[in-house]
Amino acid sequence: MQSIVVFAKSPTPGTVKTRLSPFLTSREAAELYRAFVQDTLNTARSVANTQTSVAYSPADAEPVLREIIGSPTVSWFAQSGESLGDRLLRAFRNTLVNDTMGVVTVGSDCPALPQHIFEQAFDGLREHDVVLGPATDGGYYLIGLKNQRTHNDRYIDLFRDISWSTDLVYPQTIRAATTAGLSLLELPEWSDVDQAKDLLNLRQTIASIRDAGDRYTGANSEVILMSMSERLDRLQDEA
Repeated sequence: MQSIVVFAKSPTPGTVKTRLSPFLTSREAAELYRAFVQDTLNTARSVANTQTSVAYSPADAEPVLREIIGSPTVSWFAQSGESLGDRLLRAFRNTLVNDTMGVVTVGSDCPALPQHIFEQAFDGLREHDVVLGPATDGGYYLIGLKNQRTHNDRYIDLFRDISWSTDLVYPQTIRAATTAGLSLLELPEWSDVDQAKDLLNLRQTIASIRDAGDRYTGANSEVILMSMSERLDRLQDEA
């Protein structure tokens, strides 16, 4: 069995996608994030032979997210830890158990991330200890670990002494994997959605996906983007 863990927050206005302000109101940003979560989970659940879990935040977010996602097959656990590294490490410890071959974690900031990226990640874990998906901002949008059972403590340094939320995250993680003697596969680069300009890239990515015949990936986000198309057009003209 393979496992995907999606990190998600409750879509409460003023707490998610705050860097999209003032282009979006806090309520619009929350609505968009809600669509991001739906799209990410829909794609994760489409990957064959895979159990999907949601690592949620804050501690009372599970009922809200359950209503959004509406799937009885998804597993749930609360995020815990001070830093993102702590939360990632604990998520892996929750899921790298028993007969799980490997675990892939993603956030909810890449709603158009296609199914084949997840499949490529799991294929990579057959031959490598770690797979990483570099984000254009210097972080990573995906990290996957192979289950080494009694040797999973080799992964600890991937999440320690990392300058989280900076453009040093990816190179520091690469360095940590190399130092620990872990084999690593890098996936294609992908863009998170953090700032208003990233919405233009997301709109173009979804358009390209549709041109390729995929009618489902990013569908909820597409609806929200269409509702703000005039503003996005103006933003494009100003770029």
